Amino acid sequence: MEDHVTYSNGLTQTATGGPQTPDSPDPEVRKNTRRRYTPKFKLRILKQADAMEPGEAAALFRKEGIYASMVRRWRDERLNGSLGSLEAPTEEPEVRKETLALQRRVSQLEKKLEKADTILEVQKKLLLLFDWPGEGTPSR
Repeated sequence: MEDHVTYSNGLTQTATGGPQTPDSPDPEVRKNTRRRYTPKFKLRILKQADAMEPGEAAALFRKEGIYASMVRRWRDERLNGSLGSLEAPTEEPEVRKETLALQRRVSQLEKKLEKADTILEVQKKLLLLFDWPGEGTPSR
């Protein structure tokens, strides 16, 4: 027979230090469920947040029980036109597709430019390391 202790909150613990288990479920504890927000709610929050200073917007998010990361995602959805049909898209679908394609291309080119800059920096360091005469450097 195993000894156990029952606490005033209804939790029990075995004498061997086993896990606490409730004798009866607490009616105040709810199972966590994922909250779903309507496009109308998202647009209302975005409109309010856009009109506020950053500190004020944080207070709004706390009051509404939402995170800043959610609002960032909603802003991206609004920009893409995927937030919902409540807000009329600012661009025609063909123009929006072209804009997204150009944004992807700019991102690709920025990555290539960063690689090229890195290669140039390495080349400069190698020239200095091997004392190779380059532009602006007097030859021996």
